[in-house]
Amino acid sequence: MAALRLVGKRLLDVACLSTLILRRLAPSVNTGRPSIQLLGEMATWDEYLASQQAVDGVQFTWNLWPHSRVDAQKLIVPLACFYTPLKERPADQPQQPALEYDPVLCQKATCKAILNPLCFVDYRAKSWVCPFCNQRNPFPAHYAAIAEDNRPPELYPQFTTIEYTLKKATTMPPIFMFVVDTCITSEETQSLEGKLTDSAFSSSC
Repeated sequence: MAALRLVGKRLLDVACLSTLILRRLAPSVNTGRPSIQLLGEMATWDEYLASQQAVDGVQFTWNLWPHSRVDAQKLIVPLACFYTPLKERPADQPQQPALEYDPVLCQKATCKAILNPLCFVDYRAKSWVCPFCNQRNPFPAHYAAIAEDNRPPELYPQFTTIEYTLKKATTMPPIFMFVVDTCITSEETQSLEGKLTDSAFSSSC
């Protein structure tokens, strides 16, 4: 079994994204109330972002999604996310042990986002709407008892990062990601490129 660290925002999934934030402020399905309290006791948007970054170790280059491909092409700095792997939650934040079940995924083949506090949840119809692609998804059978007063941990707003202990065996090979600072001399770049190439294709990996 492998522990899978997922960022809701933040997924936050994954949480600093204004398109999702605006949806969080909209009435939730069939309740007429916001699905979760966004800012809580924080007075400003900047305070909210700073708080989320401290908790999740996630920071985006922009706090807005481009609304179109044209807008995306105009970005001088590309839309990207800085993520701190294995970040410990601050001691003053609620602690949630790893969940002993697999995450619920969006059923859209090109999405596969994970159920998180930013999703619209229809407790009557036992379904949820993905905040990334707007796909409506039914809850699996073992979520039959879900209700507004009986939510799973992944829907609580304070748990914007959730760890899962996967039950299903995975056939995917391990993924190695190299983060490289390119603000170096050309000689250093060439040397680093060679070392990374050797490392990537080494039989010991």
